Amino acid sequence: MPEVHKYHFYFRIESKAEMAVDEDGSPIECYARVGLDRDEPFSDGEYEETAGKLAEVLAELLEIERRYVVPVTKEDYLANAADDDNDFVRKALD
Repeated sequence: MPEVHKYHFYFRIESKAEMAVDEDGSPIECYARVGLDRDEPFSDGEYEETAGKLAEVLAELLEIERRYVVPVTKEDYLANAADDDNDFVRKALD
């Protein structure tokens, strides 16, 4: 059985997309994580290219403009995502 390569992609959804609100009802940014399993490892530049394509798909699924979906680093995602399970996510990603 071939080795499976697991990848994660992280995105910030800008507040202008109005996908999340704070306690006062004001739009705020939110975050998304997308997992992808591949039989082959990514070649040079392929990860970034795939991140761009996934951002387009995510924008389409959320019915927002692509410019509001911004790829971010794992560190940025973990530092900013308001996720009750973030400790679990940190352990799973390490």
